[in-house]
Amino acid sequence: MPRVFHAAWLLVLLPACGRVGFSPEFFTCTPDGHARLCVDETCTDMGPCPLGCDEAARVCHVASNSLSALFEQPTANLDLSGAESPVVIDADSGEIRTPSRVLRAGGAGQDAASGIGFAIVPQQGGPNLGVLTVESFFLPAGCALEVVGTNAFGLVSRGDLILEGVLDVGARGMRAGPGGYDGGEPGSSGHGPCAGALGQGSLVCPDLCASGGGGAGGSFPGGDGGPVNWEPGPVFFDGAAGGGFCEASFEPIVGGSSGAGGAFPGDCDCSPGEGGGGGGAVQIVSATRVSIGAQGGIRAPGDGGGTTVNGGGAGGGAGGTILIETLAFSLADGGFLAANGGGGGAGDCT
Repeated sequence: MPRVFHAAWLLVLLPACGRVGFSPEFFTCTPDGHARLCVDETCTDMGPCPLGCDEAARVCHVASNSLSALFEQPTANLDLSGAESPVVIDADSGEIRTPSRVLRAGGAGQDAASGIGFAIVPQQGGPNLGVLTVESFFLPAGCALEVVGTNAFGLVSRGDLILEGVLDVGARGMRAGPGGYDGGEPGSSGHGPCAGALGQGSLVCPDLCASGGGGAGGSFPGGDGGPVNWEPGPVFFDGAAGGGFCEASFEPIVGGSSGAGGAFPGDCDCSPGEGGGGGGAVQIVSATRVSIGAQGGIRAPGDGGGTTVNGGGAGGGAGGTILIETLAFSLADGGFLAANGGGGGAGDCT
């Protein structure tokens, strides 16, 4: 029976900040946290350092992907205490909603009712970033926060950013997490730079067999699909190759590649499954601290390949990317950061 093994996973935590360096002889920090460059007794303000200005190291700490500019925008606190779960954020529109009400209407800029800001930040060579800007952020324990949309997701806070609940940017079936790649359609390879390859099918009915599709690669290569060795046929096909190693991308920030869909065995009547979508991409930035509690965490998994009737199994999607930039970071026992890959779907021979 054709089988598909799990895709590789990709998990990244980067608490360090992006850097802009200036000439050591003339670099200074101002009391309001700006960097200043002085040459021949003429000083120029080089702009704010929202993640800290270090005069001793002569470094201005800024957020990756040009998000530091968003600290200048007006915004408000986002405290989800008492909110009905799940809370859903749309990374394409900026809408925040619960099952019963809208907490922030969609649209760019500062929302008049909630005070929360939203911006679309283009990324060269990657998906757009849909970024919420807040004064501070709190997600209580037991509250699920799900992010949807095609844009990668960013959350920028001037103050503390506390996750006692779970923020989820994972794939859901064929649909990728925000900023990831959707799973391969039935009869198609996966999508993205490290996608899984399509399996091979029998061209002779009624030998409805096909080898498994490959899983997507991430920080490790994706799993190969299972081979077919169908004795009554006889039919033999090697499993499709999994995607190769994919180096993590933070600038631009990009989610996971996807698994292949199930292969059609010739033009016979069959229903191959869909490939698993890749996990999403999330960038968390705080000018003070990020804290993840004992029941909190960030999920960015790829999903598993779909089950096939009369054909090859589908490959799983790769995990996504998690980027955290802040001055102080804490992760309590029981808290987690997860970006695992999805397993392969079962194939079927008749």
